[in-house]
Amino acid sequence: FEVKAPLARIVGHPGPVPPGVAVRTISREDVDECDRLYVRVQGWSRRVDLRDALGDFTGYAALRDGRIVACTYVLYAGVVAWAVAETDDDMMALLAGVGAAVKGPVGVNAPTGTAFFRRCLGLGFRVEKPLTLMARGGWRESRGCYLPSGIY
Repeated sequence: FEVKAPLARIVGHPGPVPPGVAVRTISREDVDECDRLYVRVQGWSRRVDLRDALGDFTGYAALRDGRIVACTYVLYAGVVAWAVAETDDDMMALLAGVGAAVKGPVGVNAPTGTAFFRRCLGLGFRVEKPLTLMARGGWRESRGCYLPSGIY
């Protein structure tokens, strides 16, 4: 493994879903569109992971103009697995929808050197613990907003 970035496990309330965005649960029919988004943002596929996760967990997507712009699935009590979004605003909208659905705070692993992380702190998210993002093999910087999973 190689160290890629410092992370922090953060928990908080992202606020309401902004106007112009719809957040809904996803189904197996959404997996291909979610996977295309993941590939655009991160450069590799999570199709199988997402498809399999939907058997046990609830997936969510944020949509703008009917198009999926952010997606994730929730492991338990608002704890997000990985999440990808075209923009930080799209990610925040997705997390707002997740928070509304679980009726509580949302927990994510966020890269600490990003505007998204600083935005979350400004909203009152609290740091639970520091983490380190590590990867084996190929890696590229995100082309959008990416919140990595805590599960390997």
